[in-house]
Amino acid sequence: KQAIAKTLERIDGNKHKITETMERIEALIRRPEGKAFLAKIKDARKVYVASFSKASHVLLEEGKRDAATQIMTSETLPTLTAFIAAIDNLNAFQKAIVETSGKEAENIYETGRALMLTLGSAAVVLGILAAALVTRAITRPLSEVVQVANQLAEGDLTVKATVTVESPPTSTVV
Repeated sequence: KQAIAKTLERIDGNKHKITETMERIEALIRRPEGKAFLAKIKDARKVYVASFSKASHVLLEEGKRDAATQIMTSETLPTLTAFIAAIDNLNAFQKAIVETSGKEAENIYETGRALMLTLGSAAVVLGILAAALVTRAITRPLSEVVQVANQLAEGDLTVKATVTVESPPTSTVV
């Protein structure tokens, strides 16, 4: 009788552990579809637990091994199969969510990467353009000054230099 009591106690302990695990899983599921899958798991578990409890009672408390085997074969195993199938359905649903999320994350990464490359390229082009404009703004007046200096060096004292740049470094040089 002690062995039977210990076995029944272990069975009850396992039932409680599974119930706690199901509660933790339920807290993690947010989508209505997932909640529907979980409801099917709970329903299938109730049927399975009832059948298993019935078979356990017949075997352990009544000592009817053949009757317990018949219950296990005809009721408990099919309900266990349905219970496992319900779990597999939730698992497949969760797997699909993870795959979709992974693809979305990859798309976000690719979009962000393309955006960064585009913005980086635009910044380089704008930098080159700005450098060219600044260089031109500096070298054009200096080129004119050099041209005037060369004409003066050749003896042309009638040459006139006009300063039209208001930029301090260039106007100072000019």
